[in-house]
Amino acid sequence: MTFKHKILTPKDCPVCEKIIYVFDKNGKAVALKDNGMTFWVKFNDETTGEFAICRECFSTLTQDNIDKLMSDQIYSWGNEILNYPVGNSFFKQLSWYINTAVHLRIVKWNKDKDGL
Repeated sequence: MTFKHKILTPKDCPVCEKIIYVFDKNGKAVALKDNGMTFWVKFNDETTGEFAICRECFSTLTQDNIDKLMSDQIYSWGNEILNYPVGNSFFKQLSWYINTAVHLRIVKWNKDKDGL
């Protein structure tokens, strides 16, 4: 079985892939465009996180979209740990990934953190 994942980056909407960021002259994302927004999620371990998305997709988010977003986020974290380890903490990062990240699920989402 092959799973199709994409690496999430500050560039486009993770659902429809419309560009939602403004970039500086070096190509670094510096701000959300008018069609972009952030929203908050609560994970099954009670921690929270923030994601960017286009406004249109946020208004029609489904649990399937959320599950795919989380799957892509877990894949992105793994890719980042393997390809860009931070200093001497590779094994600590890998341990967090194996013991925590792969088990995280989004159980609730809202436009505002207070709504979680």
